[in-house]
Amino acid sequence: MHPKGRAVVRAALISLIDSASTTLDIESMQFSDDEVRMAVLARAEAGVKVRVLLADPAWVNANQDAATFLARSRIPVRFLRNPAVHVKSILVDGRRAYIGSENLSYTSLSKNREIGLLASEKPVIKAMSATFAADWANAISFRGSDAMSRTIDG
Repeated sequence: MHPKGRAVVRAALISLIDSASTTLDIESMQFSDDEVRMAVLARAEAGVKVRVLLADPAWVNANQDAATFLARSRIPVRFLRNPAVHVKSILVDGRRAYIGSENLSYTSLSKNREIGLLASEKPVIKAMSATFAADWANAISFRGSDAMSRTIDG
C-alpha cells in the first residue's frame, strides 16, 4: 500500500484508466468497484477501445453482474475458465500498465493491504500484452440474455 493510504492507490488506478486514449485492456479476478467501473465506462464513451477479461462467474459470482454492466455499456467482456483468472492488470495504449494484487473491488481497494506497480518498460508491456492477447483468445464471450440480444465481443 502507498504510505499515504488506500485512497492514493485507488486514485492512481483511476488516473491510469483515465489516461487511456486509444486502448484499455483489463484482466481482473473481480470488477465490482463502482468508481473503477465509471472510469472505464467514461473511456469507452470517449471512443477508447476497451476490453475486459474476468474470472469465470462460477468462481467469482460478482462477475456476472460486472459482465452485465459492461455488456449494457457495449464494452466487450469475456470470461476465462482455464486457467482461472487471478491476474490483476490494466494495459493502457500499449505503453503503460498496472500489475499487482489489487482486485478491482471495493474491499481490495479500500480495506485490504495490497501491492501494485505501474510500469512503462517495453519488455514488461510486451509480456503483459502477450498474456492478455492469449487469454482473450482463449476466453468465452459473455452472452447477456437480459442485457443484450447479441454477443458482446471485441
